[in-house]
Amino acid sequence: MDKHHSKKAILKLTLITTSILLMHSNQVNAEEQELKNQEQSPVIANVAQQPSPSVTTNTVEKTSVTAASASNTAKEMGDTSVKNDKTEDELLEELSKNLDTSNLGADLEEEYPSKPETTNNKESNVVTNASTAIAQKVPSAYEEVKPESKSSLAVLDTSKITKLQAITQRGKGNVVAIIDTGFDINHDIFRLDSPKDDKHSFKTKTEFEELKAKHNITYGKWVNDKIVFAHNYANNTETVADIAAAMKDGYGSEAKNISHGTHVAGIFVGNSKRPAINGLLLEGAAPNAQVLLMRIPDKIDSDKFGEAYAKAITDAVNLGAKTINMSIGKTADSLIALNDKVKLALKLASEKGVAVVVAAGNEGAFGMDYSKPLSTNPDYGTVNSPAISEDTLSVASYESLKTISEVVETTIEGKLVKLPIVTSKPFDKGKAYDVVYANYGAKKDFEGKDFKGKIALIERGGGLDFMTKITHATNAGVVGIVIFNDQEKRGNFLIPYRELPVGIISKVDGERIKNTSSQLTFNQSFEVVDSQGGNRMLEQSSWGVTAEGAIKPDVTASGFEIYSSTYNNQYQTMSGTSMASPHVAGLMTMLQSHLAEKYKGMNLDSKKLLELSKNILMSSATALYSEEDKAFYSPRQQGAGVVDAEKAIQAQYYITGNDGKAKINLKRMGDKFDITVTIHKLVEGVKELYYQANVATEQVNKGKFALKPQALLDTNWQKVILRDKETQVRFTIDASQFSQKLKEQMANGYFLEGFVRFKEAKDSNQELMSIPFVGFNGDFANLQALETPIYKTLSKGSFYYKPNDTTHKDQLEYNESAPFESNNYTALLTQSASWGYVDYVKNGGELELAPESPKRIILGTFENKVEDKTIHLLERDAANNPYFAISPNKDGNRDEITPQATFLRNVKDISAQVLDQNGNVIWQSKVLPSYRKNFHNNPKQSDGHYRMDALQWSGLDKDGKVVADGFYTYRLRYTPVAEGANSQESDFKVQVSTKSPNLPSRAQFDETNRTLSLAMPKESSYVPTYRLQLVLSHVVKDEEYGDETSYHYFHIDQEGKVTLPKTVKIGESEVAVDPKALTLVVEDKAGNFATVKLSDLLNKAVVSEKENAIVISNSFKYFDNLKKEPMFISKKEKVVNKNLEEIILVKPQTTVTTQSLSKEITKSGNEKVLTSTNNNSSRVAKIISPKHNGDSVNHTLPSTSDRATNGLFVGTLALLSSLLLYLKPKKTKNNSK
Repeated sequence: MDKHHSKKAILKLTLITTSILLMHSNQVNAEEQELKNQEQSPVIANVAQQPSPSVTTNTVEKTSVTAASASNTAKEMGDTSVKNDKTEDELLEELSKNLDTSNLGADLEEEYPSKPETTNNKESNVVTNASTAIAQKVPSAYEEVKPESKSSLAVLDTSKITKLQAITQRGKGNVVAIIDTGFDINHDIFRLDSPKDDKHSFKTKTEFEELKAKHNITYGKWVNDKIVFAHNYANNTETVADIAAAMKDGYGSEAKNISHGTHVAGIFVGNSKRPAINGLLLEGAAPNAQVLLMRIPDKIDSDKFGEAYAKAITDAVNLGAKTINMSIGKTADSLIALNDKVKLALKLASEKGVAVVVAAGNEGAFGMDYSKPLSTNPDYGTVNSPAISEDTLSVASYESLKTISEVVETTIEGKLVKLPIVTSKPFDKGKAYDVVYANYGAKKDFEGKDFKGKIALIERGGGLDFMTKITHATNAGVVGIVIFNDQEKRGNFLIPYRELPVGIISKVDGERIKNTSSQLTFNQSFEVVDSQGGNRMLEQSSWGVTAEGAIKPDVTASGFEIYSSTYNNQYQTMSGTSMASPHVAGLMTMLQSHLAEKYKGMNLDSKKLLELSKNILMSSATALYSEEDKAFYSPRQQGAGVVDAEKAIQAQYYITGNDGKAKINLKRMGDKFDITVTIHKLVEGVKELYYQANVATEQVNKGKFALKPQALLDTNWQKVILRDKETQVRFTIDASQFSQKLKEQMANGYFLEGFVRFKEAKDSNQELMSIPFVGFNGDFANLQALETPIYKTLSKGSFYYKPNDTTHKDQLEYNESAPFESNNYTALLTQSASWGYVDYVKNGGELELAPESPKRIILGTFENKVEDKTIHLLERDAANNPYFAISPNKDGNRDEITPQATFLRNVKDISAQVLDQNGNVIWQSKVLPSYRKNFHNNPKQSDGHYRMDALQWSGLDKDGKVVADGFYTYRLRYTPVAEGANSQESDFKVQVSTKSPNLPSRAQFDETNRTLSLAMPKESSYVPTYRLQLVLSHVVKDEEYGDETSYHYFHIDQEGKVTLPKTVKIGESEVAVDPKALTLVVEDKAGNFATVKLSDLLNKAVVSEKENAIVISNSFKYFDNLKKEPMFISKKEKVVNKNLEEIILVKPQTTVTTQSLSKEITKSGNEKVLTSTNNNSSRVAKIISPKHNGDSVNHTLPSTSDRATNGLFVGTLALLSSLLLYLKPKKTKNNSK
């Protein structure tokens, strides 16, 4: 059935759309009013009336998934092959992709958009509270219950912080700030110890209000003695959580935002008096500190984000905060792009002695989840801002040696054993489950076995993702699934599935039970157990160095499966640097208090105290060693090492480099280099220490960085005698013996890095303190910033682009439907328009109603018919250079150049310029300030390329005039942000041509076999011919809405021949093909067209060779009369289905022309139809497509009443436009040419 986009059809469609929009407007208004009523109601909603999350809610931050009904709707995926060596995080991402994510909100933070801060909710003590504003309920800051349970820190203290807590009364007397995306102020964790006689240790409301008034802070709510300030900097209100919205959609953005901030708060200042389901009291690092809760926007890339947290930092400093925690940031940022207000706020905090502790990020390295970084690109760091600033203490994450885990009981060889497990939701308590081994969980593994009511034990791997395994098991009738790891040194982690319990156990434990008939009994008991992946850096923890070349992160803390608070009095486990950072913030808070008292005789001001605290914390951190690789983890991954509070409070020394920091940046170095350290002695008397340097680099595997350390050499232990307060040690490292091998592996340079470690006795194995050092053997500042253009690497691909098979090795498509999920390479873009579009616009057609919008293509590619498919192939000249040619005549066909770039590094001062053949700059674009490296190819995190529309060149000179035909150089300019970097350039030689192509001089038609032969013109010496096409027109009469003229296309081969059928079907009509009624169109590779009636070429006398090279006459110079205004191209460009066989073009004139041709987009043979409507009263374009399937476009509407207003406005405007179009008076028809 034909789908005509006539006036009548458009009017009907608009009326329907308007009605829907009006109904939507009313619905949104109703929803908004209902929400307002809920917010205004002082009564807490009844639990039974509230849709609330289960007490076993499990989410994954950044990749949280809605799995409702997933088992019923999941497609049978079979044994689809996937990588077997993926990390758990990669497979979690796969699982998330397969689950229903329709209800997901915006990403919580760009810090870890793909790396899961895994969450596993197992709280049973749920007190439902639908409060959305602070005013609804004022929680108490104190809890009179005397708990008998132990605290979580008393059971497992990975950083040895409890002694520091005892010294500082658990942080009492300190005010701290948390800047995050939401907080549940009613959670039980927000408590202080009993006030009794030491109430004076806390700031009172009166004191705090005076402090606010002093700094003109008129906002912010005092909640109680614990939460002394709460404010939402995103919308300037005192509501820091919408609990009702979070409970309504447990997977939505509000739930994620509140969960994240509350989880961070629990780790930092949590002080619960009631045990969680694991039987322990949640105890934060500084549980007796008073807290400022500062909510900021979760939209990382918005200007409001930077300004909001800059203001929050400033306020926190002015309100007396000793420490500020930020577990949020912008991945792979650079200082040049950092908001100036943020820089000022951080500098203020530093000057005032306020520690700003920031999560380093969870993006691993460049290409994380896609590929390891290339060994030619050593600048692969992804540390967040503001963690990149030296005015912050940035924190990486690792998996500690021990963890608190649920255990499941089973019997092996007659002995009762307990196996650590992480489950997505609880199995029935006390129930013994039968277990059936299902190999890798393929469909065939469930055949011939009884799984109903049992647990399926499945091995990880086998080429199947988690969702496929779960689907197969669910279809077999299991009541639960236990998957065991495929690597021994890998910790248990959460699989975010809700429909039934899914657990993860270790490879060792899985192998122990897979061939037994043991049952598994779940008693919901928790114990301290060895971590399978213990004492290892988390892969997703973001690497340094920064884009400028600074050493980051600074320190490391535990961040794997951390149990803490979320909204609605629930608890969950989460993983990531967001969890490591607040623990360090609490440690820093108490360490400053301790050192202020310990060294009060030194009369340190706040700034000096902060510097001393940071240096001691970093010097006392323990460098983490990889037992697997027999080398210390890179300082670019772990910073100074794992924090150790006991070593910090006992420290008698600390170490710095020449700049006074507890890290040494050697910058550019050779094979031999000197290291200078200064030992600061904090005690009296002569002391002696021993030191050693451990030098390493990184492993390379098949041309890519393995992101693992490679030990090079260890120096001998040397003694140093400390007599003065400061003692300098200087020594030389010679790594020349490794130079040749390392240069072969890393051609563009390599890092030489490690630690200078100290101990008190030569025979001691205990590290006393250490300092990290990093240097680069090579020119780090001037490493290549822009990936080599795809034209030079098409055969082997680029980092994000894999080459095509050998059949079409030159194929290069631009994917309009997913432009930022594909097309990830450096190239030049242009627009390609069909002759039908050009003819339509030339004759005054309305662009938004054109039969086809110009489509974006890669410059240098051309449509080719291959096996009934139309593909784009990169074509080259005799010198093997791509045909970069444009025709800037404003017809929409190859008029301009737009660069797209994959940046390997952060760059600044990006611009484009055009040079003539004499090297003179004839055009210059504006200068763009900066771009981040394209560290990922997932648009939720980072585009794999940037399309730089601001650098588009339309063939004009600096005066706005079209340049003369000829060859030009289009040059991209950019500068790496690294210190000392020079400007870099990439050149593309482009031809400009506005000359029309040559036409054949004659044609001959053989009636017997209906073959048309053209006397092909001489190839232009200027621009080669691209294609020749014939068009047949057919008019369908329509008195009411105007005549519709369809065009059917025949494609001429390279020899100038085409076989014409006797008839073709156009719409419902069988139309005779008369050669004399056809029109010939010639297009060259610059995008110029020429046309002639075929009847003028038939039956002509044989002409001479000279005459055969006829140049198109003035009557066919089609663009002479084109408008000079730039062509408008809607952002919502039409994507024409590749199966489209007929396009209708409504001609705006009163006569029908046969000079319009369409794109090569048909699938059947060499024929194609373009239809136009000849209507004196209409310019409505329509598409006829029996095979057309319209692509749906999802639009995200604002979640406020603006949705209703916008819908009403758009609907009304559409309705009025259609009515005006419909009521436009008809003109007299004239079908003559």
